[in-house]
Amino acid sequence: MSETKYIKGKYYKTCAFSLCNEIAVGRKDKLFCSNQCKNAHNNAITSEVNKHTKGYDTKLKRANRILLSIYQENEKGYFAVKQITLSNENFPFDLPTVQIKDDRFSSVFYSFGSYAFCKVKDSYIFIKVKPQLI
Repeated sequence: MSETKYIKGKYYKTCAFSLCNEIAVGRKDKLFCSNQCKNAHNNAITSEVNKHTKGYDTKLKRANRILLSIYQENEKGYFAVKQITLSNENFPFDLPTVQIKDDRFSSVFYSFGSYAFCKVKDSYIFIKVKPQLI
C-alpha cells in the first residue's frame, strides 16, 4: 500500500521506515507505525551524518581545550604562540575553518568556534571572535 487510504475516520498507509512493511494507522500526516520505527529512521539519518563529519567535532573540542589552557590575550587584543608549542600540545592544524578578515592585521584569518588564527612565520596569531550563527 503506497498511497494513503481513508477508511472510517482513519488514514492507512505504509510505514515510512524503509525496513518496515507495516501499516501506519492514524492521522493523515502520521508517517510511522510505531515509535520504534520513527527512532530507527531518525537514527539511520543521524548515523549517516556522523559518518561524514567523523572526527571534526573531536578536533574542534581538542583545539578549544588547548587554547583555553594557553590563551593569554595581550593589550592589543591578540595572542601569539609558536608553532612548536602548539605541536607539543597536539593542536589539530587540519581544523575545518572559515576565512575571515580582521582590520587589525593585513592577512586572512581562519575561524573556528570562538577563535580565529593566521600564520606569521613560525608562529600563529589567535584572536577571539564572535561565532557566526547560520
